[in-house]
Amino acid sequence: MKYHNDYLHEREVFMRSINALCKTVAITMGVVVVMCNSSSGPTAVTPPPRNVIFLEGFEGNNLDSAQYTKIYNPRNYGRMSISTKAAHTGKYSLTSDSNNTGVRKWLDNPIDDSIAGMEFYLKALKAEKINFFAALTTMGTSAGMLDNGFYSVLGMGIDKSDSLWYTFQKADNPQADSDLVQKKFAALQLNTWYKCVVEYDFTAMKLTYFLNDREIFSKRASGIKKFDMFITMRDSLGAPGAKDYFIDDVTIYKR
Repeated sequence: MKYHNDYLHEREVFMRSINALCKTVAITMGVVVVMCNSSSGPTAVTPPPRNVIFLEGFEGNNLDSAQYTKIYNPRNYGRMSISTKAAHTGKYSLTSDSNNTGVRKWLDNPIDDSIAGMEFYLKALKAEKINFFAALTTMGTSAGMLDNGFYSVLGMGIDKSDSLWYTFQKADNPQADSDLVQKKFAALQLNTWYKCVVEYDFTAMKLTYFLNDREIFSKRASGIKKFDMFITMRDSLGAPGAKDYFIDDVTIYKR
């Protein structure tokens, strides 16, 4: 009987020791979790996902099949062309063989809420002294349009002074500072792919321009109802002939 009582006593002491150990481990793990969660280091923030409206890398090598048309005024304007001379990814990119060229493409799903965005890559192999850019636009109507046929234009590219350049135009009053912005913001570096992004926040009525993920300009701009077209354009300024400027990997999105 004494042996049995001693066994029960030892078992009780053993179980108490195990319980105490478990509590200690639980408290220690809790402290570790709290310390991890209360770290003073930076917290990674996941950006909102983009709803892609369309992607274009010009790899099909056929602007007709991709439903690109002349930018406007078919009598005076031609289309840009596909080139293998430079490519951000793949083999092809968009370039220009002459003055007064461009392409346009209607968005299957116009963007009229949230944040509308356009991303593309831009490169120059040599200084060409022409205006060459891509833009997210709103097609104009007889009641309101710019000289180029659009109601609003948000674009980035290269201007004839061989500078990186952005533009904002809106038809309400394009002569006013609020509705016309065209600015050179950096010298053009050759043989460099630039990531260009323009966004318009319909809620905040704010447009923002980015170069290589760095904000370079923003302003309030009211009255834009939607974006329904992507365009590229080279105008009549500068010497004629093919020029070594290239656009590639275009993404139109909302987020």
